[in-house]
Amino acid sequence: MPHDPSPPIRIGRTNVPSGRNAPASARRWARWLNPFLSRTATGDLQIAISELVTNSVLHAGLPEGQPIHLSARVFSDRVSVEVCDCGSGFAAIPPPVLPAPEAIGGRGLLIVQRLTERMMIDGISGRVRFELTRSGPADPQVPSRPVA
Repeated sequence: MPHDPSPPIRIGRTNVPSGRNAPASARRWARWLNPFLSRTATGDLQIAISELVTNSVLHAGLPEGQPIHLSARVFSDRVSVEVCDCGSGFAAIPPPVLPAPEAIGGRGLLIVQRLTERMMIDGISGRVRFELTRSGPADPQVPSRPVA
């Protein structure tokens, strides 16, 4: 189904410092999106953003405290979330596949892909975006500029 071409009704941006607390900081920031999503989608959002920020911390080569950029746009039909670490990037990859059972890692992008309706990867810039279908009131009473 094609997306509604209307502009976003809410936009939020923040930076979280790279480090062991970055995934929790990203999850806290993303709570402003809860009124726009079903309970299930809210859980999926929390897992997806946590996985992507964890990937940034582990694989981007960022020094401790370097910012990881988060942004979200709420449209009439979907919520779009982007994580960009501006780190070392990674080569173009095929769609994520399940690693061997004995592999320690390699499941993060696959988890995000399976939890979300759409995932786009720009490995060169270290940017991953995902989308979830929107539900909830058309214009819930949430701040138009969410705080970090």
